[in-house]
Amino acid sequence: MSPSGFIVLLAVMAESPAAPAAAPPAGFPPAVSEALARTQDFAFNFDQPGFYALVEHVRAAPLSADPGPGPLRIADWSVLLERPADHRGRLVTVTGVVGRNKDPFALASRPDLGLLTQVELRGEGQPIACTLIFTQDAASVPVGATIEATGYFLMIRQYYGDSGQARPAALIVSPGPTLIERAAARPTSKQSEQTRAWFFGALLVGLLLAVVVLRRGTRAARVEVGALHASRPAPLSVADDLARWAAEQERGRNGGT
Repeated sequence: MSPSGFIVLLAVMAESPAAPAAAPPAGFPPAVSEALARTQDFAFNFDQPGFYALVEHVRAAPLSADPGPGPLRIADWSVLLERPADHRGRLVTVTGVVGRNKDPFALASRPDLGLLTQVELRGEGQPIACTLIFTQDAASVPVGATIEATGYFLMIRQYYGDSGQARPAALIVSPGPTLIERAAARPTSKQSEQTRAWFFGALLVGLLLAVVVLRRGTRAARVEVGALHASRPAPLSVADDLARWAAEQERGRNGGT
């Protein structure tokens, strides 16, 4: 449901006469049933008798002891938005992705209820969010994990989203998640930068090694010119012939002596 559709729904509800609240499912103690019957939907808080009654009930009795027909798996959360009174007090099961997990807290008005954990769920294609109030510590459930939880649906509450607009959410009181599928860890930007640095560093080292090997293979041996000499004596000496010719010329000038 789009935000405009939700506003229209609220307007219609405001103009229509208040419908009688549906009776909570059988099996609750009379005090819990009476408190649930006084629950007001679309409030901006859940500081209501029905909320306190459900928390006490969940802490006192396991869900397996519920005399009802068993949990109703809610695949389309819009049915809770459209008919909250029909599902109030009903044991339901929802699956979604954790968008926020608040630190455990105690209610100032009811410290006897102990620590509670509030987890906000979102679902792909779902028109509303789900607010899960766990009576057990669920602080270790990571944001981004897909979880499944079973609990008692209480009401449709309102909250202000990041855009400042009022948004609806289904409020469910549960002992804790029954299934947690942790999201795959994504590398942080710092890790990505380190990975790129290692890659380019290794690439640079490889290029330098290739240049060194190529230079060693193609470089010619340098030899000084003055160190060159024949491997064996020449068969004919021109210097001896010249010396012999000069001696003969000298004897001719001296009269053949």
